Amino acid sequence: FFNSHSLNYCPDYGVHYKHLSALKGGQMARLIAPHRSHSLILSDVPDNDLSVIASGPTYPDESTFADAISILHQQNIWDKVPDSIQQHLIKGRNNKIPETPTQQDACFRFVRHTLIGDNQTSLDALATLAEKKAYRVVRYHYPLTGNCRNAAEELVKWVIKNQKTCNSGKIAIITGGETTVEVNGRGLGGRNQEMALSFALAAKRHQLSGQWVFLSGGTDGIDGPTNAAGGLVDPDSLNRINNAAEKLDNNDSYHALLQSQDLLIIGATDTNVADIQILLYQSD
Repeated sequence: FFNSHSLNYCPDYGVHYKHLSALKGGQMARLIAPHRSHSLILSDVPDNDLSVIASGPTYPDESTFADAISILHQQNIWDKVPDSIQQHLIKGRNNKIPETPTQQDACFRFVRHTLIGDNQTSLDALATLAEKKAYRVVRYHYPLTGNCRNAAEELVKWVIKNQKTCNSGKIAIITGGETTVEVNGRGLGGRNQEMALSFALAAKRHQLSGQWVFLSGGTDGIDGPTNAAGGLVDPDSLNRINNAAEKLDNNDSYHALLQSQDLLIIGATDTNVADIQILLYQSD
């Protein structure tokens, strides 16, 4: 039973993990062989690429040690990694360490995989619940990626642009994915807390009218190095925060939302299918 890790969201990052691990990149399947195995997989990867989820411990890997070295060079961090890692990867490139198993490897003859949960499954369940609560569900752009501040502002602007669509009773605008944070400050927070605070600021800046509440949260219950899963903001949130914009500039969304009592704290869920965002909206 494997749960993916957010650092493996980008396949490029997973390549060097696979070549520094004894299990990733299909190597667990190699250890299990010749016995049968059936992996039950939870995904936080938008396209559910089984080679990327948790770096594919029981799934074939077509990447190489040379690929891993190339990526570290491309990211300009080859000289920053420990010498032991460099030497390990060089030995692999020189065929002194076996490559991760590819599709042709016999170890995969009796391996099966079943995807039992992903971000889209969670959003479907969320949509069903919203409909039961008499909300009209609108699916926003999916998956939600990129800088969380930009994503929050684009959502506010989308609602304003689509006022006619959103002026028909109670609306639940739903999406999910994984955004990113550009860290320039020294504060505390995570991408979901920063997105929630950014949404509140953007709503004020663009004068979003109507009644609304916006949630951005991680399904694992942990957002960044904090005890919060994300944030839950409303039009009055900024009135409860001193210097909200300054706190955002300092990447200090945690203390901003703590002050306004808008932190979403649910505890660790022991699973991870990426993040969910939902905006409940009703026009004046």
